[in-house]
Amino acid sequence: MSYLVVTTLDLADSDRAPVERELAALGLLNCLVDSRNEAHVLPLGTYAGVFDGPTAHALRRRIVDEVREVFGRSRVEARVLVSVGGHWSLRHAA
Repeated sequence: MSYLVVTTLDLADSDRAPVERELAALGLLNCLVDSRNEAHVLPLGTYAGVFDGPTAHALRRRIVDEVREVFGRSRVEARVLVSVGGHWSLRHAA
């Protein structure tokens, strides 16, 4: 099944660039593209992507582990919140 994964990171004073590059390689970006093919930039510290997985719980566990590995390689201490949901809808407002 396909799931929307949204992560919120508290990077504090850390350099975001190396973390953002690694998150992008995982498929977590700071923007989402809607059904009309319009890109929407997410709030600072928010990254999202669409992933396939057997269950939301298993996918959440995998993403948390991968993000923790990114923090370790980037030598960043940060907190992360990972939310995974199926049957999702996107609405962007500025």
